[in-house]
Amino acid sequence: MNKVISDKKMKLMLKEIIIDFIHEKNEDFYELLVSAFEDAGMFKAIEEGRKKSYVSEKDVDYILGGL
Repeated sequence: MNKVISDKKMKLMLKEIIIDFIHEKNEDFYELLVSAFEDAGMFKAIEEGRKKSYVSEKDVDYILGGL
């Protein structure tokens, strides 16, 4: 017998799991979350850059903190 979980129930369960991980200060999850936000920010910056003029490598390095 297969059980089906609605999208609404699945989203609620996922939210609860994320909140539990955050409350427990799970370092691995925290690092994953931070990395995901950084990647999303970089993706957004790249998309915006494609719409605008060229940005030099020097400027990018400065923004990224000299990486």
